Amino acid sequence: MIGASVLGLIRTTAYTQSSPPFTLSLEEVTYPDWPGLHSFVSGEWEGRRLVMCGRTGGLHGFLPPNPFTPLEANKEVWMFEPETGAMWEASTDGLPSEVQAQLQSTNPQAFQRGQYLNIIGGYGREPLGTDMVTFPTLTAVDLQALAEALEAGTEIAGAFRSISDPMLEITGGEVGMIGDTIYVFGGHSFTGEYSKPAGPQFTQVYTNQLTSFTLTDDGEMLSIDNIHIRTDTIAFHRRDLNFEPMMQADGSPALIALSGVFQYESDAVWYEPVIVTDTGYVVDEAFMQKMNNYTCPVISMYDAPDGTNYHTLLGGISQNWYDESDGTLIEDLNVPFVNDITTIIRAADGSMEQFIQPVTLSGLLGSNAEFWVSADVPVYENGVIKLHEITTETCIGYMFGGIDALIPNFTPSTASNVLLKVCIVPDEEISIAQQEMAGVRVFPNPAQNQISFRNQTGKVINTWQITDAVGNIVMSGTEYLLPGYQKTVQIADLSTGIYFIQFRGDDEVFLGVCVKM
Repeated sequence: MIGASVLGLIRTTAYTQSSPPFTLSLEEVTYPDWPGLHSFVSGEWEGRRLVMCGRTGGLHGFLPPNPFTPLEANKEVWMFEPETGAMWEASTDGLPSEVQAQLQSTNPQAFQRGQYLNIIGGYGREPLGTDMVTFPTLTAVDLQALAEALEAGTEIAGAFRSISDPMLEITGGEVGMIGDTIYVFGGHSFTGEYSKPAGPQFTQVYTNQLTSFTLTDDGEMLSIDNIHIRTDTIAFHRRDLNFEPMMQADGSPALIALSGVFQYESDAVWYEPVIVTDTGYVVDEAFMQKMNNYTCPVISMYDAPDGTNYHTLLGGISQNWYDESDGTLIEDLNVPFVNDITTIIRAADGSMEQFIQPVTLSGLLGSNAEFWVSADVPVYENGVIKLHEITTETCIGYMFGGIDALIPNFTPSTASNVLLKVCIVPDEEISIAQQEMAGVRVFPNPAQNQISFRNQTGKVINTWQITDAVGNIVMSGTEYLLPGYQKTVQIADLSTGIYFIQFRGDDEVFLGVCVKM
């Protein structure tokens, strides 16, 4: 659930940064018959995504009655095949009332272990009643059984088993795993009808906790053991955050909590990340995450040779947004929807910075959407992508769903069915062409509005042309460029992405690369 305070904009100083060793590209491959969904959970089975819970409308209302109208609760279980667009569905109506109610909730927490997707909590309408509650329930979903039932068109009830425990009464938190231990970070318990400003018709209690436990599941019985609850009224007072797997410099797994909302005294975001290990946690007060502060798709990668983590956040809601016209960050205390994509870089020594990617989403997308890693991408056991094993352009997965906002603040919105194929090009591939340039300097690079060529070859260049990533010629010129001279070209009308530049002399060809922001 989202709050906003009506305050003005503050212009900040210019934003400077280093860059990650890869370039990102996005391709929309949306299937029109797929439903719009946000705030859902999903699991993967044999390359297909099984999706449940969440909402089919846009951003929730802010005043009673029914700000979370039951008409927009997702009442279906879906199975999607991103490569082909194939889709299967079944209604939750025939399930036991407790399971059905949780599967129609919004903002539950979930984690997958083997063939089981485990759903914790969520906010929705109580079974056989009218009150809105946070469910104290863990439901284990047998993805294999569910996938087979959906494909065959048979009953799905046998795929679900549930247990209840008061500590599971959480919505808007996040779940991660280190080995066999499950960690639930932050979130809150919400009962009653939501409103903004707050009213007497609801109660809201932040957990202020990091809860860890183990889950025993023999395929029939579920049990929760080894419970350890840590309380921190500052570090864990968050909801609607991102809680991502990462690798430590020694190669051991960890988790990182990124941003989240809201602070005690205002509807401001939390800037400082929290690193969680199997021995404890630490708040990194040296770094402030200025952008992409709300739950959004995150791509987590690790470059083992230099011990660097890269967490790329796609859109969502942000207290700051990037003004491309003058390269500054704008702070908006309304915390608007954004199309910015950034990468949080955590070096082996623990230092962190946030890089603004030159590519953006096509709309105000990403809030409460998901990123799905492709099955053939090399990953560690905790799901972090092995960046150092990707040496050529690779499609690493898909972004699906979320809220599609019309304007940044106080906006009409819908549930999105947009499916984006996400690819990365490692710098090693780009550098091959750069090494062949043999003295033609292209600058600035990356660039937004214009680039310049400086002929440092010692020879005359007669023609030049710029091609896009698939080989289409987008610009060209025929003129003499003498040694030591340079030419400036306007590229503001080009789409963001990677472009290849070819320079021809009398008997030689020189190649270059530029990135359009």
